Amino acid sequence: MVPIRIVSLLGCSVLLVTLGCRGGDEIDRVMVSGNVSYNGQPVEKGQIRFIPTDGTQGPLTVDPIDDGYYTTENTGGVPVGTHRVEILGYDGEEYANAPTGPGAPPVRQLLPKKYNKESELKVTLQSGQDEDNLDFDLAP
Repeated sequence: MVPIRIVSLLGCSVLLVTLGCRGGDEIDRVMVSGNVSYNGQPVEKGQIRFIPTDGTQGPLTVDPIDDGYYTTENTGGVPVGTHRVEILGYDGEEYANAPTGPGAPPVRQLLPKKYNKESELKVTLQSGQDEDNLDFDLAP
């Protein structure tokens, strides 16, 4: 039988680690949301990534795009500063029916590399903002 003290210490350790990983980083963040379209049509399924650059401190922020809309509410917002933005877009039906797991082929990317792998899109978020609406109307 495991002594109560060990179980209590283990429980407290797990709690502290969990709390430390859930936004306890004290980084100033801005809730960002908006619409993403390509060639005038909403991006059905995809992903938006805010990658810190130019000395911005903080983690990468990655959120899904559904029916042309994204929000960073689930990830706690985007750190204040400058970010390179990558946008991935997929056909909704192909995405829904794609096999998953190790060895599964990637879903076909619909957006040009200039919006993801080779993206030059940048945004700067200012301290003191609670939220920001950033729309991306991408052209072919």
